[in-house]
Amino acid sequence: MQLPDAPPPEPIALRTLPRAALRLYVEPGVFRYYLGLVLIGWSASAAISAFTVYYLRVEAGLPEGRILSYTAIQFAGSIAATWSLRAAIDRVPLRRLFQLSMAAFLGVELFWLFEVEAGGALRAWVPIAFFGLGVAGGVSNASHTTLLPDLSSVEERPVAISVFQSTLGVAAGLAPILWGLVLKEPGPHPGLHVDRFAGFFAFGAAAHALLFVLYRGLPDRRGVAVQRAETV
Repeated sequence: MQLPDAPPPEPIALRTLPRAALRLYVEPGVFRYYLGLVLIGWSASAAISAFTVYYLRVEAGLPEGRILSYTAIQFAGSIAATWSLRAAIDRVPLRRLFQLSMAAFLGVELFWLFEVEAGGALRAWVPIAFFGLGVAGGVSNASHTTLLPDLSSVEERPVAISVFQSTLGVAAGLAPILWGLVLKEPGPHPGLHVDRFAGFFAFGAAAHALLFVLYRGLPDRRGVAVQRAETV
């Protein structure tokens, strides 16, 4: 037996897209609130992996093989987080999962802040930091993909998702570039300005501590729907 296909979405007139996108940006609501939270988080965390790898290779002089093993540990953390959320994603309020992700990002950034300031004294704990970064990203991505379809009505969903993802794509591309200009060591030789690099993690820790609080105000539409379904 074959299930019937779902009805195709209604076509969207191209001339209406700019107005619809602008309305999503300026109209108060869950979409704009969540977009603001994600942009703050991505501005602080989008470049963590790239800069920590660069720091370990250029400043600490670690071999490429060891650094590759760290990135593999990060992917393992992301996979473990995603796998662990399979059963919980429909039962736990999403704002709690977002807060868990923010707490993990906060812990990773505090670790790197102390590591950079201490000049490598915490180097033995770097694998755990990479694993924690993977967990933070995995929880955040799973929660994001679960919440995103519920940020708008069914009719507006294609436009809303396109606007949201394109905005994040631009932010994810610009954040490492802008941070790179700030963190670059002055002069012709490549390198990171260590004090500014520590400031990068201090900014990230402050941002994720703020986001931990702000995510409490995120309406959990999916959680309400699940609770109603369970009571029927």
